[in-house]
Amino acid sequence: NRCALLQLSTMTIRLNILVSILLFTSIAKAQYRPKDIAMVGGQKSGEMVLEAFRVQQGVGGYHYISGNHWESSTVDSFRIAIFRDSSLLFSYQNKSNKWDSLVVLRFRNLKVGDRILLYDIWATWPGIPQLFLQPLEYIMR
Repeated sequence: NRCALLQLSTMTIRLNILVSILLFTSIAKAQYRPKDIAMVGGQKSGEMVLEAFRVQQGVGGYHYISGNHWESSTVDSFRIAIFRDSSLLFSYQNKSNKWDSLVVLRFRNLKVGDRILLYDIWATWPGIPQLFLQPLEYIMR
């Protein structure tokens, strides 16, 4: 009886250790921090007030150093697509980090509910000639 109880305790301890390892692994994955990100107006994606989006000058790139320290990287190009409902209104390849004049003209026609997708974002960092940055999506409100 003591042997069976000891075996059960050992199995419980092993099971607890296994669950702890699995939980730690899933938590560690959930806290993944990309080394390079893009933002518009200090926001990675999500809803943005229409007028606040219109006054932005372009897409900023950031390279993670350590802790809470990020440095600016240079966005070289990105693609932009503007959607209203399920229709594509505009698609364009921008060749710098600043909005091209054609993009600025299109922003004048934005309405609440429009979606702006910024993708295929490429940047540079000293010693790294090409960095791919995750896409961004903004919903105008």
